Amino acid sequence: MPEYTQGSTYAYVSSRGIPNHMHGFYDWHWPSDRHRNSYEHAHHHADLPIWLRDSNTGNLFPEAGLLIQQRYLRYLAGEVVHRVEQRLAEITANVPSNDIILNRRFGVEIECATDIARLITLAAVQGIQVKQELYNHRTVRHWKLVSDRSVMVHHHSLSNIEIVSPPLRGAGGIEQLRAICTILVQIGSKVNQTCGLHVHHDAADVTSPELLLLAKNYNHALPAIDQLVAISRRYDVNSYCKPWNHADFTLLNSLDRPNYGNLQRNKNINFASIARHGTIEFRQHQGTIEFDKILNWVSFGQHMIRAAQAGVVVPTKTTNYASLFNQIGLPASVAEFLDNRASTLKQSREGNLGNLRRVTDEGVEIIEASSRTIQTLGEMLRSNYPGDADA
Repeated sequence: MPEYTQGSTYAYVSSRGIPNHMHGFYDWHWPSDRHRNSYEHAHHHADLPIWLRDSNTGNLFPEAGLLIQQRYLRYLAGEVVHRVEQRLAEITANVPSNDIILNRRFGVEIECATDIARLITLAAVQGIQVKQELYNHRTVRHWKLVSDRSVMVHHHSLSNIEIVSPPLRGAGGIEQLRAICTILVQIGSKVNQTCGLHVHHDAADVTSPELLLLAKNYNHALPAIDQLVAISRRYDVNSYCKPWNHADFTLLNSLDRPNYGNLQRNKNINFASIARHGTIEFRQHQGTIEFDKILNWVSFGQHMIRAAQAGVVVPTKTTNYASLFNQIGLPASVAEFLDNRASTLKQSREGNLGNLRRVTDEGVEIIEASSRTIQTLGEMLRSNYPGDADA
């Protein structure tokens, strides 16, 4: 409850009455004496009943304070609404259009090394609750930080961690994601080739036949999708995002949905999470703390799901990602962003270690490459060389 501080003829609400989560989010400073004086100057209260004024001096009696207080509080309320509306308008102007992020809940898992204390503190200033917890798979309403032994970023002042979002949706979810990413960059968080980005999408409305089609489409499009991610996340060399094989499809066809937990978890697209969280998990993207990269990858996954629900069949051996974007109805802005990413990766060290050709045979991905290329990939994954995973 706001605290009321008595003035000479009125009361005003002190700044201590502001909820903590409003300070940073609304960039709002409660009216001070300067605001009060401006209000008093603009409102002479000439319409107050005559009995509230001294007939000799024209000054207000102290009893007028309560009425003025009520008027002032209504004035403050109007100011708050105005400021909030302004802030929401600014947020809306910076949020991508609805076709980029569909009306499907999503969540992210960001593997990185960061300063835990500063992340929690700065997030609180933005009205976002972040808690460090023991490793768990609970779905909660706050952002949580859990340990991850697969993350091996060597930095003397940063802690290896996995940042797990609550379920997010729409403009509000995008704004939370943007705020967390901004903080991670601001405090000097790091990623390398041991880090990944995992994105969960709500699967409540996706049927089993649609899930099977999604898995087939992703596998058929893998030669194109591989061009959108770092080479450390391509092919069959990363044990945390392996491509589907014939055995995976056979098992999927043999299971009822409640038993999807028996599927392999560390696949580029994970259906085992359906049994535990009710989500489809896209695991192939390399580690990143950059908002634009995460947002556009979220969009790509959502449109892959929607395309499967619409019955879109991606041809086998799809190597042209522009053709894939058209097939799944990807928005032009997302397609342009991912095209630029593919060009950047092609020119980077991670994207220029040799061409590995795929042949699709009933969903089985066969890699044809020289032993030297495979050896180079293995060395790269083990070496933890300097540089950023999300080139």
